[in-house]
Amino acid sequence: YPITVIYLVAFTNMAYAILRGEGDAKRTMYAMAGGSAVNAALDPILIYWAGMGIAGAAYATVPALLAAVPGLGGLVGKLVGQATLAAADLSGARLDGARLSGVDLRGTRLDAAALAGATLVDLDLTVATGVGHDLAGCRLRRCKLAGLDLSAGRSQGLRVSDCDLTGVRLGQSDLTGLQCTGSTLTGASLAGCTLEGAGLSDCRMEKASLRAARLKHARVGDSDLSGADLQAAELGGAVFPNTRLTGARVARMTAAGASLAGCDLADVDLSGL
Repeated sequence: YPITVIYLVAFTNMAYAILRGEGDAKRTMYAMAGGSAVNAALDPILIYWAGMGIAGAAYATVPALLAAVPGLGGLVGKLVGQATLAAADLSGARLDGARLSGVDLRGTRLDAAALAGATLVDLDLTVATGVGHDLAGCRLRRCKLAGLDLSAGRSQGLRVSDCDLTGVRLGQSDLTGLQCTGSTLTGASLAGCTLEGAGLSDCRMEKASLRAARLKHARVGDSDLSGADLQAAELGGAVFPNTRLTGARVARMTAAGASLAGCDLADVDLSGL
């Protein structure tokens, strides 16, 4: 019995610490509240009604600790670590509508893979390849995509939030209707991409290449495109509210009907438009 209590106390304390460290304070609160409620209910029953005195308080501790365990769901996954498919070859795989969370896919080949409508959360796809992919309607949240090659793919309606796309290559991809928020695309290559009707908000796109990209009627707001390459890009009807374009290259860019209200255009040579 004493050993059981020691293990339970050690496990719950360790679990609380891990979950707090992961930023999951809510689950920790629910687990602690559940255990405390059970303890508060059993203490008077065992101490007074059952006449067990101090021993009753001790016995009430075990079910109270056990009651907290269900509230710590998912902890095993955190202790064991994320699943890994690093450097795997998933070329041509069909994962339409799939949900992948917490998987290590670094260096994985996803060429011609189909992930239409899939939900990808907390994935590490660093330096993976997905040439000719299908990500139409896919949702990406908190994913690491630095150096990922997604050239010549189909990604209409892609939803991206809080992702790291530093240096990602999306050249010649169809990104019509893309919605991207709170993400980093520093040094990304979107040359020749179709971004018509896309919406990008609070994104870092310093030195990104949008050369010859089609951004008609797109909305890029509260973002940083300092030093970006917009040469020969089509921005007809696009809106860039409060966006920083310092030092951007815009030669041969077409922007009929575009709105650059509130933009920082310092050091931009507009003579070549």
